[in-house]
Amino acid sequence: ADRSGEWFGQGAKGLGLDGRVEAKQFEAILKGYLPDGTRLGSDLRPHRAGTVLTFSMPKSASVMAYVAGDDRILGANMRAVEKTMGFVERSYAEGRTYDRNRNGEPEKTGKLVYALFPHDTSRALDPQGHIHAVVANLTRMANGSWKALWNGEIWKNNTVIGQVYHAAL
Repeated sequence: ADRSGEWFGQGAKGLGLDGRVEAKQFEAILKGYLPDGTRLGSDLRPHRAGTVLTFSMPKSASVMAYVAGDDRILGANMRAVEKTMGFVERSYAEGRTYDRNRNGEPEKTGKLVYALFPHDTSRALDPQGHIHAVVANLTRMANGSWKALWNGEIWKNNTVIGQVYHAAL
């Protein structure tokens, strides 16, 4: 199966990341380097790469897609993940601003940089359609600067995100 990923998100668009994920570029983004070579953060602490969300099709859908060969299910699953990640981006993408408080305050950004990687089997090699959404640890703030993603809302709403995915599928 093709294990290549594809770029998504308003943040990715803002960085000119589009289409198929290239390994070197992906690695640089996860290390905190923007395409122009700018590096996020400082040398004082290591840059956290990001977050992975996994969206798994129900077993029955996986069997229909991979055993019965119904490709429509794979397309429907990808569209469901794209819709769900759009919801995540609009609802939970945040950075930290230190303008008013030295401890920082969350600021909604609506901009994520992420890649989707579809896979077709479980670790046990059973048919198991799932898509990994690798969300880079960066977002674009309202003032145009790139900062680390504050992903507390993503983790706190993990159950909601799963419900949105299953409803979309």
